Amino acid sequence: MGEILILSKDMNVKKWVAHAGLDSREFTSETSVNKQPRLTKTGNQHLRCALLMPELSATRHNANVKAFYNYLLDKGKNARHLCRHA
Repeated sequence: MGEILILSKDMNVKKWVAHAGLDSREFTSETSVNKQPRLTKTGNQHLRCALLMPELSATRHNANVKAFYNYLLDKGKNARHLCRHA
């Protein structure tokens, strides 16, 4: 919670996502144009780690979140952990 409390009150959703490093970056070059977009992970690592456990708990115990998670997996989304320590 401490990581969220220091953020500016006028931040919009895109700024929150970028601050946490959860925004995606596409890889484009002449030789590897087919790479999947990936998370930038350039934001606050502590905030990403703090969001990991609620995400895992909601995915296991909330039917709506679990259904959405499975929907994303079926579409081919990656299910990698966002925290380097996990």
